[in-house]
Amino acid sequence: MKNNNRCSRFQLSALAMVSFIYSLGTSAATAYIEPDYFSSGTDIRTAYPGVVLSVQGRLDSGVFAVDGYSGFNNRNLATTGSMVFGNTPVPSSIPSGKVWDGGIFGLLRADFNQTTNYVQIDLLFDDDDTGGLWAYDASGNLLESVFALGDGRGATGGYCPPFCDTTARISISRLQNDIAYITAGGIYGEALFLD
Repeated sequence: MKNNNRCSRFQLSALAMVSFIYSLGTSAATAYIEPDYFSSGTDIRTAYPGVVLSVQGRLDSGVFAVDGYSGFNNRNLATTGSMVFGNTPVPSSIPSGKVWDGGIFGLLRADFNQTTNYVQIDLLFDDDDTGGLWAYDASGNLLESVFALGDGRGATGGYCPPFCDTTARISISRLQNDIAYITAGGIYGEALFLD
């Protein structure tokens, strides 16, 4: 199991407009999962060929394109456009439907029809949060995980240790195509946005 530095940052300029990407099995193709392609409140669980999105820990919920506005720090946190992944089709004034915490709100889960060797997602921090990305094989064994620490308080104040930021683009790359599904979201009960 590989655990990268919690403050890792990935700047991939060629992928600047990407919210969540994964490779398509053994082909060289890359698929992009982008909530900005849909209007707010659209259920996108099965909107992309080859992948099914769900909320791990909450079977009663869908995955929606929702406005990335955070009332906590009065700005839109989306890294591409204005939409983020949500777990409830909520208006922008209600933050609870767009946060992912591994507890009450659950983690974003993506199951792939074909195993893949690369995944990437943007974590969006509205305050001092820690988030992660976990990759699993078809048997549910954890293959790798990567974590990031951020602080989205910005002008609203607060202390943030060096290297903290409002967003972190994190990824997992494997030599073999053995990633069957991933989960992403906050850890230690901390809630964050995903784009």
